[in-house]
Amino acid sequence: MRLYKFIQITIILVLLTSCANNQFDNISKLIGKEIRFPKRLYATYNGKDTTTSSIPPIKLLIYKNNQNCSICSTTSLSQYKAIIDYTRENKDFGVVIIYSSNDSNYLDLIYGLEKHPINYPVYLDKLNEFEKLNSNILLTSQYSAFLLNAQNKIVLVGDPKKNSKLWNLYKTTIETITDHEVNQ
Repeated sequence: MRLYKFIQITIILVLLTSCANNQFDNISKLIGKEIRFPKRLYATYNGKDTTTSSIPPIKLLIYKNNQNCSICSTTSLSQYKAIIDYTRENKDFGVVIIYSSNDSNYLDLIYGLEKHPINYPVYLDKLNEFEKLNSNILLTSQYSAFLLNAQNKIVLVGDPKKNSKLWNLYKTTIETITDHEVNQ
C-alpha cells in the first residue's frame, strides 16, 4: 500500500512540475480508469499478417486513430526503438500499438508499416471497436499513450518517447508494478 502512495506522490510531483493545472486535472481523472481491449485485433509485423502471443500484463499502450496521416504516423514508430528494446529486458512489459483503421486508410497503413518497419507487432482495429469500448477515455483525452497495469488500469499518462524524465518514471513504475503485481 505504501508503494502505491509513493507512486501516486511521484506522479503528482512530476505532473505538477511539468504540466499546467488544466492538464494535471485531465490526467488525474484518467489515472485508475480501465482500458478494454476488443476480442478482434489483427496483428501485423512490418505490415504482414501475423499471429502473436498474448498482450503482456504491463503495457505501454499507444493508440493511433484514423484521423492522422497513416504513413506519417508509421514513420514516427521508429522513435519507440529504445522502449521496444526495453521490452526484451522485461518479459512482463510490452508495447501495444493499436491503429484504428478503416477501409479508406487500411492500405496506406499497411504500406507505411512495410516501408517503416519496427520489427515489433502492431495491432489493427479494423472495426474501430477499441475506440468504442474506451470512448469515455479516448474521446475526452488529448493523450494517446498510457501505461497500464496487469488489470488494464491507467497508471501513467503521456508519451515517454517525447520526454526522458517521463520515460525514467515509466521504467521505475514498471519495475515497481512487476515486483508487486506480477511476481507475487
